Amino acid sequence: MFYVPRPKSVYPFWGEEGFPSNGGAQNARMNNLHDLIGLLGLIGLVGLAGLAAIRNPVAPGRPGELFRRLGILGLLGLAGIWIDGAGAMGAFGALGLWNHQSQRLALWGRLGLLGVVGIPFLF
Repeated sequence: MFYVPRPKSVYPFWGEEGFPSNGGAQNARMNNLHDLIGLLGLIGLVGLAGLAAIRNPVAPGRPGELFRRLGILGLLGLAGIWIDGAGAMGAFGALGLWNHQSQRLALWGRLGLLGVVGIPFLF
């Protein structure tokens, strides 16, 4: 067998054996946080509940119409394609069910406020 030396890593936190050195522990935690940020985008799936307003529209004259119009902000969740974590803003789409006469659908409308979680990732 021939001995082929491994090239030096370009990352200063990797030790001699390919394992993180003391400084790598913090970077390993950051990788876990980055994985969590990617999963936050799944919150945006709550916004699909807003499609229930097509079949079961909110009764005319119910208060909160301006708030329901904020459901269009669910389209901001498409930014999650390019920005990790920003997909959580898709939950704003459920705001179209705000103050619905059906308590079950009104609960989904309140869950639309979870879209706030994705706003910091835009900046």
